[in-house]
Amino acid sequence: MKSVFFRYFVHTASLMFLSFCILGVALVWATSSVVNDNYRARDYNASQETAALLETRAGGGTHLSDDIRQAISTIAAVSQCHIAICDTGGRVLFSTGSQPGLTAGDTLSASALAAALDGGRLFLDPKTDQPSFRYETYARVTTGADGHAARVILLTGDRMPARTLTGAFLRIYLLTAALVLLIAFGTAYVNSRALARPLYDMAACARQFERGDFSARPTRWITRDDEIGELAAAFNSMAGALEKGEELRRGFIGSVSHELKSPMTSISGYIGGLLDGTIPADRREETLRIVSDEIMRLSRLVSGMLELSRHQSGQMDLSPRPMDIAELSARLLIGFEGKINAKRLNVEVLVPDEPLVILADPDSMTQVMTNLLDNAVKFCDPGGAVSLSITRRSGRAYVVLRNSGATIPPEDLPYIFDQFHKGDRSRSMDRTGLGLGLYLVKSILNAHNEDIFVMSGSGLTEFMFSLPVTARQKAENEG
Repeated sequence: MKSVFFRYFVHTASLMFLSFCILGVALVWATSSVVNDNYRARDYNASQETAALLETRAGGGTHLSDDIRQAISTIAAVSQCHIAICDTGGRVLFSTGSQPGLTAGDTLSASALAAALDGGRLFLDPKTDQPSFRYETYARVTTGADGHAARVILLTGDRMPARTLTGAFLRIYLLTAALVLLIAFGTAYVNSRALARPLYDMAACARQFERGDFSARPTRWITRDDEIGELAAAFNSMAGALEKGEELRRGFIGSVSHELKSPMTSISGYIGGLLDGTIPADRREETLRIVSDEIMRLSRLVSGMLELSRHQSGQMDLSPRPMDIAELSARLLIGFEGKINAKRLNVEVLVPDEPLVILADPDSMTQVMTNLLDNAVKFCDPGGAVSLSITRRSGRAYVVLRNSGATIPPEDLPYIFDQFHKGDRSRSMDRTGLGLGLYLVKSILNAHNEDIFVMSGSGLTEFMFSLPVTARQKAENEG
């Protein structure tokens, strides 16, 4: 398996190598073009000077005086090229060099002569006296006094300095490129290792998670102000959630074990007492009532577990239809009259007189309001106050439920809607639940694309959520 480090290093190294190759080809081509253009300009100027010399001082004859020969030799020496003068028949009259086929007395072939008479640049191979693309020769035709072709100037530039310069440049470039690539490859190797190291550390932490150890954290990378730092922070957040989930799971198992063990032990003891006669006959009805209460307690526990499983598996079956949230809340509050009277609570209800119709699943909303009312009554201090307020604003129904009593610690507020969460037990001595009620409330509201919020402080705890009223209700309100 190829690692991220290997892939990143290979890609970076390949990109740098390819870039240097392209740059090298471009520079060599540009340098060669500039040098060759300069040499061609030099050859052209030399041919111009030679043509002017011949046309002004030599006339149209085939004889070249010594001073003209000396002047042509001087031009060739200054321009670092070889100049040959031919007549229109192709015979070489004078040459400053000794190339085969271009020395004095040699005769050009018909093809070479025809190419030379056309003027411009041609490629003449001195070894075969034939046009060639290997040796570049500049040809220029001079005219005599009668206006006809008189002589042909063949100028062969010395390309060795250009080749030497280009070769030296190429060697310097290759040496420099090799050194720079070596440094770049080393830097890419170090950077690739540095880039992959956080991933290795996080993978090691993940393997510890797999073994059940959720304490590992890649904390050394969290201070980085880049994507690695964001990934490390997200990883630590995930690890914290996993660790808390594991703690909740263990606490849940302990709570369920205790909740199951307590009623089952009680039921077993009472049934055994009835069977062996330990419990007298006059207490049989009382005992059976206690057994019935414990069985109902077990039933509520199992129902809560089934409800939790149904929500977690995404099998919540909602059937939204128009319903009056104010009427439902008021009716459910009446069902808590016994608990309210037992704790001598002051209840304040503020609901609109007219129906407040929303589109929601009635059974689910019944469970939401039941859990919230039960939570408010349960945690309200004896002689305290419970307030239920339902108002309509901007096309939405706002439900607010408050109770006085011990407040929720600030450190517990972010987790109050988590499953199995049971905060500070000192808030109430009646904490017999498993911490599923508020979790189910939030899950149901989320399934309706809504949310719930909680505030707690100064002896008051408040839960608030909202739902949109139906289109018909809106029309009636606007009417």
